[in-house]
Amino acid sequence: MKLKRVLLTLVIALFTITIVATVFTSAAIKPDAPVITASNILSSGKNRITWEKAWGASYYYVYRSETRSGGYIKVKSTSSLSYTDNDADVGETYYYCVKSVSSDKTTSATSNKVKLTCKLPRPVV
Repeated sequence: MKLKRVLLTLVIALFTITIVATVFTSAAIKPDAPVITASNILSSGKNRITWEKAWGASYYYVYRSETRSGGYIKVKSTSSLSYTDNDADVGETYYYCVKSVSSDKTTSATSNKVKLTCKLPRPVV
C-alpha cells in the first residue's frame, strides 16, 4: 500500500514537471523593443533612423506614418541597425517606429516614435 502511494506520487510529480516544461519551452520569449534616434543625412536631406541591437532580436520591422496617432505601415524588414527613407518627399513630415523580431518571429513592443521632416539636399559648392 505504501509503495503504491509513493509510485502514484512519483507519477503525478513527473506528469506535472512534463506539463510545466512543455509550457515554458513552447512559450515565445519577446525580444526587447529598440530605442530609436532620428536625424537627417546632410548630403541628401533624407530621413534616417538608427538604433542599437535589441536583446533577442534577429531582425527588425520599420514602420512609417504621416500622422503620429496611427496608420503606421511596415516599410522595411532589415537586419541592419539603421534605415534611410529614400522615398521621403522634401518638406514632408513622417513618423517612424521599429519592432524587434526574434528568430521564431515573435515581435517586441513598439519602439519610441520619432518625427522627421525630409530636408533639401545640402548644396555642393
